[in-house]
This record gives sequence, structure tokens and C-alpha cells, in this order.
Amino acid sequence: MHLVSRFSLLSFLVLFFFSSGGLPVLATDKDAKKAKTSKSAKKEDRSKKKKTRRAAPTDKRLSDYNRRIADVEKRVESARRGAKAAAESYKAAYARNRKEWADLKARYQGSEAAAKKTIDGLRREQDTLEKTRGKYQAELKARQDAEAKRERDAARAKAEADAKKAAEEKTRKRAAEKAAASAKAAAEAKKAAAEKVRKRAERDAARAKAEADAKKAAEEKTRKRAAEKAAASAKAAVEAKKAAAEKARKRAERDAARKKAGDSSKKKSVKPAPRKKTTARATSRASSSSKRAVDPKRAAAAAEAKKKSEARKKAQAAAAAEEKKKRDARRAIETAEAKKKNDARRAASAAEAKKKAEARRQAIEVAAAEEKKKRDARRVVAAAEAKKKAEARRAAIEAAAAEEKKKRDARRAAAEGAKKKKSKPK
Repeated sequence: MHLVSRFSLLSFLVLFFFSSGGLPVLATDKDAKKAKTSKSAKKEDRSKKKKTRRAAPTDKRLSDYNRRIADVEKRVESARRGAKAAAESYKAAYARNRKEWADLKARYQGSEAAAKKTIDGLRREQDTLEKTRGKYQAELKARQDAEAKRERDAARAKAEADAKKAAEEKTRKRAAEKAAASAKAAAEAKKAAAEKVRKRAERDAARAKAEADAKKAAEEKTRKRAAEKAAASAKAAVEAKKAAAEKARKRAERDAARKKAGDSSKKKSVKPAPRKKTTARATSRASSSSKRAVDPKRAAAAAEAKKKSEARKKAQAAAAAEEKKKRDARRAIETAEAKKKNDARRAASAAEAKKKAEARRQAIEVAAAEEKKKRDARRVVAAAEAKKKAEARRAAIEAAAAEEKKKRDARRAAAEGAKKKKSKPK
């Protein structure tokens, strides 16, 4: 085959070069017209042009036209010289290529003979291979038939197993749905029980709170009564002390007035003695003794202040005890409320987690069932596709075998006809 392709390429090149050799190279219509004109006509044209050049025109536009025409003539002359050089190079290349073509033709003839010899050998090898292929096709057909039968049996068994598995899956799914419904009912019952317990706890907490408030109000009332009673007794004691102090003061005033009256009567009869000089200690002692003598108001004020401080301390202690009770009751209520909330939160989170797990399990089961359906569908499609391919392959093999048989019969008939023609007497 490689030699045949080389031969076709060489023949194409030979035809191309021979066909291109007969065409004119770099020849235009204007050059063809100039080549047809005679030498005398060319000389006349040149003389006319020279005359027109000698008559120096006075018009500027005409001189511009003449200059442009002369430029065009120069360009035509240079193109003509280029065409002549190209024609000469073409002739040399043509002669060189002609020699190469002769060499190519000789090589081609040798390669053609070798190719013919190779083709004859390949034909004989092809006949041998065709016989071997016919035997193999028969064996392959038998093997494919057995394989197709085995695949059909496997597909039938698989379909039965899939049907059985689908029935089991349906039964399992129904049982799972039933269990899920019972679990849901149990969860609902548990949730209702938890709600009932929570409401009962709330009622108990409200009852305890009401009792604590009532107890607190009673204690507050008792404390107020005790405080009022203590204040009344303290006020009565203060009033009594005030009265006693006032009585003592009046008695002291009477004694002082009586003493003064006695002293004035003595002054009239007795000459006063000379005054002694007193020290600072004696002065302070006298002043303190006089203060002690005249101190009932201060004593009453001190007693009142002491009673007030004691009453204030008692009130503060009672208020602190009341505040402690309130704080303890508040803490107990908050602890109970927090515990209830925590229990409710835990129950809700547990129920939510259970619901999520159940939903996740159901989703996984649904996804598994969907994947199984898709896988079964893919298997069915693949089995059908494989069956179609096997049938198409078998049909193609049968068609090729029939075609090969026809060719073989035709070659045999041709060989027998040739033998008969040779065996006929002239």
C-alpha cells in the first residue's frame, strides 16, 4: 500500500510538471500585443515619441502628461526585462526538471515492478487470511451465542432476585414506617407528659410564691407593729424623762432661789470675807461640779439618742433579715425556674435530635431506594444495550461471512471457468 501511494504521488507530480510546461510564463495581454507588432511599427512609434519630445511644449499640464508617459515607458521596459530574465530561468529550470523527471521515471518503473511482485505476494497472504477468518468467525459466532444465552439466564435470575429484594424492601419499609409512627406517638405522649409536669411545677411555684408573699406580708405587718410599739414606748420614756428633768430643773431653781434669798439676808448682817485666789484645777472642778448639778436635759437627750440608735439598729436588723428572706425566696424561685427551663430545654433538644435522626434515617432510606432504582434502571439499560450490540455484532459477522462466501464462490467460479477454457481443445 505504501508503494502504491508513492506511485500515485510520483505520477501526479509528473503530470503537473508536464502540464505546466506548455503554459506561457509571465506573459500579459499587453506584452502579447507588443510581440505581435513588427519592428518597423516599433521604430515609427519611437520616432513619433522623439518628435513629440523635441517639440518642447509650453503648457505645464502637457509637460506633466509627457513626464508621466515617459515614466510609464520606463516601468514597461523594466518589466519586459524582468519577464525576459524569468523566461530564461524558466527554460533552464525546465531542462533541469526534465532530466530529473527522466530519472524519476526510471526509478518509478523499478518500484512499480517491485510493487507488483509485492502485491502478488500480499494477495496470496490475503487468501490465506480470509480462510482463517472464516473459521474464526464460525467459532466466534458459537461463542457469542453461548455468551448471549448465559447473559439472558443471568438477567432473568437477576430480575427474579431484584423482585424478591423489592418485596423484602417494601415489607421492611412498612415495618419501619410502623415503628416510626409508634415512636412518634410515644414522643408525643412523652412531650405531653413533660408539658403536664411543667405546668404542675409552674402551679406549685406560683403557689409557693403566693405563700411566700403572704408570709412576707404578715412578717412585714408584725415588724411594723413591733416598730410602732417600740417607737411608742421610746416616746413615752422620753416624755417621762423630760418630765423628770423638768421637775428636777424646777426643784433646782427653787433651791437656788431659796439659797440666794438666804445669802442676801446674811450679807446685810455679816461682812463678806476676802475672796481667795483659785487655781485652774479648782476652777475646772467647780465648773464640772456645776455641770453635774445642772445636767438633766443633757441626760434626757443622751437617753433619747441611745433609744433612737437602738431602735434604728433593731429596724436595720429587721430590714436586713427581711431582705435576706426576700433574696432567699427569689433565689429559690429563680433556681426552680432555671431547673424547669433546663429540663424543658433538654427534653426539647432530645426530641428535636430524635426527630432529626429519624428524618435523616428516612432520607437515607429514600436516597438508598432511589439509588437502587437508578442502579437497576442502569443495569437494565446496559443489559439491553449489550444485547443490541451483541445482536448487531452477530448480524455484521453474518453479513461479512455471507459477503466473503459470495466472493469466494465468485473466485471459485472464475477459476473453474478459466480451467474449462484452458481445457477446451482449439
